Amino acid sequence: MNRLACMTGLVLLAAVCWGQDKAVDEKAGRLLTKANMKYAGGVKLPAGSGGKGANKNFAYSAGVIAYDAERNSFFASGHNYIKGIAEISNPGIVNSADLSKLPRARYVQNFRSILDGSPSGNPDKLGVLGGL
Repeated sequence: MNRLACMTGLVLLAAVCWGQDKAVDEKAGRLLTKANMKYAGGVKLPAGSGGKGANKNFAYSAGVIAYDAERNSFFASGHNYIKGIAEISNPGIVNSADLSKLPRARYVQNFRSILDGSPSGNPDKLGVLGGL
């Protein structure tokens, strides 16, 4: 049985969807279509600051998010000014359209700027996190 997991990041909600048994739409030649996805639930991203300094939060996030199955946590981009990533807990997804019923994740690791923090710096002057 093929299972396909995907996540979409929004400022306050990380939604997790699971594909059906057939991950490839053979007629259209696409790997993923709206028709073969179903909403499984979501969690709220942490509120407040994820570290010292301005803009260490999820406001104005580009929505870049990834799941770490080994640690059962998420890595998500923060405010575009810091171009950083934070690790957040996985409190368990809840299938509800009511935001008040979704559990709130907590910070596991505070935001860290990754573009300027690499050993070689940021020689290409990259300014946008595009994926994880």
